[in-house]
Amino acid sequence: MKITATNYFLSLLIGISFFTSCTTQTSSKSEEVQKGAVSSFNDETSSCSINKDLIVQWSEVRTNKDSVVSLFQNHGNSFTFTKTMNNMPKADSIIHAYIGYDAATNALSFTVLTANSDTVGNTSCLTFAPLSAQKDTLASFEEVSENNKDSISWKLANKRINRWRNDNKRNKWIDECFSPNDSTQVFQAFAINTIDFEYGEEHQCFLSLKKVMVKGKKQYRPDLIIVNTTSDEIVSFSVSAASADLEDVTYPIPPYKPHGQLQQNNFGLLENLNI
Repeated sequence: MKITATNYFLSLLIGISFFTSCTTQTSSKSEEVQKGAVSSFNDETSSCSINKDLIVQWSEVRTNKDSVVSLFQNHGNSFTFTKTMNNMPKADSIIHAYIGYDAATNALSFTVLTANSDTVGNTSCLTFAPLSAQKDTLASFEEVSENNKDSISWKLANKRINRWRNDNKRNKWIDECFSPNDSTQVFQAFAINTIDFEYGEEHQCFLSLKKVMVKGKKQYRPDLIIVNTTSDEIVSFSVSAASADLEDVTYPIPPYKPHGQLQQNNFGLLENLNI
């Protein structure tokens, strides 16, 4: 999911990473996203080596319900990513963001790479992005692109983010993941369409939960709300002084799809690790 927004100040307590915002306050000072404490990604650091151990450790810990509850409860909800011509040619519009876990530091992170490079033998990624220390919400802004089929309202985007921030709602989704009568699973990655992402602009990705219908019953599914931010300036696609464009452009993995770019064999990192 993508948000292009206006004049939005970004900050997190530790360095963080894919999916434009405006200057305004968050729901409280403790939740204010201020720019400066973010691990930025630029042309000089346009690639990194994949730490496969982090992916493996997450694959193992995600099968333990208590561990998943504790890790998501004690971590923040966002990471950042910058799309540059050096690291992502125009042909590479899809990226894969893999969640990782470091048991030695009890830290969660995301490893981001293009879908085209996500092959069994690949060892390079676009960026390594630690998950933020605190759970932030969105500042309000005027919405644009009503005719965009992928657009969602700021109200809905923030509602999805706040569901993730709510322990009870997030734990309800985790309960569903471990229910023998439910097909949902704790995600290992997100596939993200970056076709509309502006080059050279930072994107903040918020973990969130959206409601879906499963066999006539409403359930939660993980999602990403993506904010396109850059320095302290307006970088919106619209002419409005305080506007944003939110789009639904992400998909959690698993589940896989039987055809297209979301087939299991398109996620080479997991295939390489026999996950």
